[in-house]
Amino acid sequence: MRNQLVRTTTYFDPNLLNLAKKKAIDEGKSLYEIINEGLKIRLNLSTKKSRLAKKRLSYKKLFPVYELGSPNKKIHRKDAYE
Repeated sequence: MRNQLVRTTTYFDPNLLNLAKKKAIDEGKSLYEIINEGLKIRLNLSTKKSRLAKKRLSYKKLFPVYELGSPNKKIHRKDAYE
């Protein structure tokens, strides 16, 4: 198999594409890497991982989320100043 990439246009279910994008962020990979891995699994091709693969951090570890109150509360400029 060659290492050259081929550009193509495909159509995906929006929910499926969003899940793939989230998985790519969580694993620190690009979307095409996730899609290629899925195709290799489906086509029964080997998906060997390099021993020297970089340690991937999840999106949640890189960017922790904290609850800061009601997201629907409107902020008015006059309330910001005393």
